[in-house]
Amino acid sequence: MKLTGPYWRGALAVALVAALLVVQPPHSPAQAAGTDYRDTVLADNPVAYWRFGEASGSAAVDTAGSLDGIYENAPSLSQPGLVIDSDSAVRFGGATDLVHIPDSPLINQGTRTQRTIEVWFQVDDASDRQVIVEEGGGSRGLNIYVEGGQLFFGGWNLADDLTADTPWGGTFFSAAVSSGVTHHAVLVLDQLSATLTGYLDGAEAGAGAAGTLHGHGADTGIGAMNNSSRFPDGSAGGDGHYFVGVIDEVAFYNSVLSPSDVADHYAAGIAPAVEPAVEFVAPNDGAIVSGTVNVEVAASDPQDAAGALTVDISTDAGATFAPAAFNPGADTHSINWDTTLDADGPSTLVARVLDTDGNTTTANIAVSVSNNPGSDEYADMVLADGPVVYYRLGEVGGTTASDELDAVDSSYIGGPALGQTGLVIGADTSVDFDGINDFVAVPDSNLINKGQFAQRSVEAWFNVRSSAARQVIYEEGAGTRGLSIYVEAGQLYAGAWNLSGQVWGPIFLNTPVSAAATHHVVAVLDTGSFELFLDGVSVAVDGGAGMLFNHTGDTGIAAMNDAARFHDGKLSGNGLYFDGTIDEVAIYNTPLSTATISAHHTAGLLAAPQLPSVTFIAPTASDTVSGTVPVEVTASDPQDSPSD
Repeated sequence: MKLTGPYWRGALAVALVAALLVVQPPHSPAQAAGTDYRDTVLADNPVAYWRFGEASGSAAVDTAGSLDGIYENAPSLSQPGLVIDSDSAVRFGGATDLVHIPDSPLINQGTRTQRTIEVWFQVDDASDRQVIVEEGGGSRGLNIYVEGGQLFFGGWNLADDLTADTPWGGTFFSAAVSSGVTHHAVLVLDQLSATLTGYLDGAEAGAGAAGTLHGHGADTGIGAMNNSSRFPDGSAGGDGHYFVGVIDEVAFYNSVLSPSDVADHYAAGIAPAVEPAVEFVAPNDGAIVSGTVNVEVAASDPQDAAGALTVDISTDAGATFAPAAFNPGADTHSINWDTTLDADGPSTLVARVLDTDGNTTTANIAVSVSNNPGSDEYADMVLADGPVVYYRLGEVGGTTASDELDAVDSSYIGGPALGQTGLVIGADTSVDFDGINDFVAVPDSNLINKGQFAQRSVEAWFNVRSSAARQVIYEEGAGTRGLSIYVEAGQLYAGAWNLSGQVWGPIFLNTPVSAAATHHVVAVLDTGSFELFLDGVSVAVDGGAGMLFNHTGDTGIAAMNDAARFHDGKLSGNGLYFDGTIDEVAIYNTPLSTATISAHHTAGLLAAPQLPSVTFIAPTASDTVSGTVPVEVTASDPQDSPSD
């Protein structure tokens, strides 16, 4: 053979065994003895599959068919395999070693609209250009190679083969790759999607344009360029660009491996992580706790007994940890937590377990400390006025927005921040929505959107970061029938409409509203009228309302859930997400009176006035005075002593 490229010192082997960027040896055969990886590959019907498991000889046996390759110049066989399997691999020395694959209609002599090449490799040094696998030549072909610390994927059909999608390429893209680490590489050609896609270690690494790959009689090589190939800097001829390292498990498919197929192959080939596990036994995620609490966790490990594990527990979100005692009878670990030493409100508990091999795992839950719960006057007042659903939004964990009446529990979508400081007086918390994708999805209910209502009141507390953009506080129904409350352009809007059957509306009321301030809003539909209240006061009313009929469009808190109507028309889809805090959402199938709404607003105020009082003792209001008169008063204050 004529050598046209430099000799490279590296070692071929494919499969990332850890995300740690350290040099790792291949698996030893003793790590596993099975055929799970082989079976995974064969289940996807490769047209050729070289496992490189030979202990001697010059034939690289095709496990899927009869296209045996030829070991040239004696690469080192029977090396530790790169997948978790008892099969071995091949080390290439970088001088003249390669595997020559004979011409075949299954590979290089046929026209292909789909092709997948899969390989595991471990390169000693990824600095120089070294070919892992290639087929074709300068005009048509595919290749996978390393150079400059990158793994390159390439494809091209530069001849005009009288099809609409030729010529195309060369298409080349790359991703960073580590020397001395096992990696898994997959190159997928799909003419139907006109793409060439590369995967590294189970995840997409890049993609580019592609088309049909027509017959390409130039040779196919593994571990080197066999006769010719193409690179971003042009075509190259002859043998060369020899690989230095380990290569294993090379498969060719005349079909497309999907992203999930690639991920499954990668997962089947790597060694599973052996880590301990830990979960909380008590308290429950989202619990309200007080006094002294037993915090208990269950820790386990595939190799160590529970008593041999080191377990620590934090009650301050991981800032400090305390060692947990082992409970032999229950196989659990626990600490006693005096919650009276912590402030009321949300708290994150973290459990950390360490096994004897140095592997560690953590778990966490959210709870709420409530030793001084304060007044529940606001919630008691709301419940006394008969809501059909009432979302206090007081959860500190989980994905359920609980209805206080246990009628229509709803779901937090997008991961809003639970356990925030409440907007009304008391220990209950609120929810902060990010304005991007957070909201509460309220399921269909005969109590809300699936019934026929002549009366409806919707009540909520809110604090919006900016009231410039349109942001939904609450909406039910869709474009034909429904209600909506939202902010936009410094205004608070409330809308109601029934545009089918007994048609009325749409009615939209609005009033100025300030951002970065807590507000109380109530929209009241009563027979013949629709009224908007802000901070306990009626601000707008319209007498043109009527019956609100069945409106099965979805209901949303903090976003438009599927569809709604606004003062400038109907919109569809999810969106108009609220950016700020919402609290204490109640829905009534009765009209709240002006007096009731004012009372709710007063009861909920966090900053209720705490004014001092003063009374005259002397002189009295009816006294006639002259000369020097002592004027005496008595003064008091809910917080200060008289001397202050």
